[in-house]
Formats: sequence, structure tokens, C-alpha cells
Amino acid sequence: HECTASVVNGSHGDVLLTAAHCVSGSGAGMVFAPGFHDGIAPYGRWTVTAAHLAPAWLRSQDPHDDFAFLTVAPLTIHGQVTEIQQVTGAYTVGDEPRSGQAVTVLGYPEVSNKGPRTCQTKVYFTDGFPSFDCPGYVAGTSGGPWLVRTSSSTRVVGIIGGRNEGGCVDSSSYSSPLTQAARRAYVKASDHDPADVAPPPPGDGCS
Repeated sequence: HECTASVVNGSHGDVLLTAAHCVSGSGAGMVFAPGFHDGIAPYGRWTVTAAHLAPAWLRSQDPHDDFAFLTVAPLTIHGQVTEIQQVTGAYTVGDEPRSGQAVTVLGYPEVSNKGPRTCQTKVYFTDGFPSFDCPGYVAGTSGGPWLVRTSSSTRVVGIIGGRNEGGCVDSSSYSSPLTQAARRAYVKASDHDPADVAPPPPGDGCS
């Protein structure tokens, strides 16, 4: 277990969102186990087929573009070819959060096997990066979604990542802003465009 991801709406029902620094190469062969806890993968294990990232991340690993949209292969369940969105449902990809906006953040610490850590908090900004303060968001929570619930959907407005790959202390975390670059990477994944090839992550710069 290295990172956290979430299922987002896609035209083929097979798109995930995580942090770009969680991905090297095309992403093919990575495995996603939604809802994992106590050694159990209640919704199955899904194999990544491709990754789609922003040009600025591919070019220079710009922390403002630390997001990746992944596609996963279907599973055969009860004799039927099934996409992950049919099993788990999916979040809507939203815009970056506002200062003071309430969000719920989920992340799976690599040191725990008990399921996700959850915090309800409010967003502020640090040098242009959406930020929040909650303890316990350690290694493994990168890519964890920042969620805003409305009457019609639950939107992802950020993911743990960006500045210092999400933060240097477990009590303060960051996100890259979900700008038009994120939207374009999302469309590429949803449309099944050819995979990008991600460079190795540059390191968090914390030491």
C-alpha cells in the first residue's frame, strides 16, 4: 500500500483519481482495492491500465499539477463484465475548493490496516495550495479525496498532494488546485486516450 485513490465519474465507468507522485511510468499493473480494511478488499482488486497527467507534471513535476487520472480494467462478476463504477459508485470531479469551505478528507495510512482516516475540516490556502489541518495524514494518504457533498452529488475538490507531496507533517496537508490542466487529464482518461508515461516522483523536499 503506497497511496489512496477514489473512483470518479467517467464515460466508460473506469476512472480513478490519485496524486501524480504516486505513479511512475504508464501506471499499468498498479492495483486498486477500494474500501480495503483488515486484509479484506470488499469491492475486489482492480488493475490499472493507464495513467493520464498534466503536461507540467510530465515536463518538470510541477507540484501545482500533482494529480493523475487512472483507468482500470473491468472484472468479471457473476459472469458479467463489470466496470468499477458499477460496483462502487463514483464521485464527480469538481473545481478547486474555496477558502473556508467545509470538506471531508479520506486517506488510508500505510501504517494502519483498519480502513481510511476521515476528517471534517475547512480549507485555507498556503502559497496558492489548498490546505487543511487534521492529524494522522501520514504516508499512504497521498491521493486521498477532499469531498464536498451536495443535494445531487459528492464532488472531489482536491486530493492530498501538491506542496511537499502533500505535506511535511501529519497535521497539515495540501492539494494541487484542480485547474483546467486537471480537467484535460480527466477527459483524456475518460476518453481512453493513449497513456502518458510519468517520470519518477522528485521527492517531497521535506528533509
